[in-house]
Amino acid sequence: MWLWTLGEGSPFWVGIYLSAMGLITLVALYLSRETRDLDLER
Repeated sequence: MWLWTLGEGSPFWVGIYLSAMGLITLVALYLSRETRDLDLER
């Protein structure tokens, strides 16, 4: 039922969703640390 209130599959909401997921990805990448010089076998 809640899909009807979101514009019946409007591309606007798809854009909002993709923008939010992209923002979450960028924040996660920014907050993660580099592992290039770490020994991952420890």
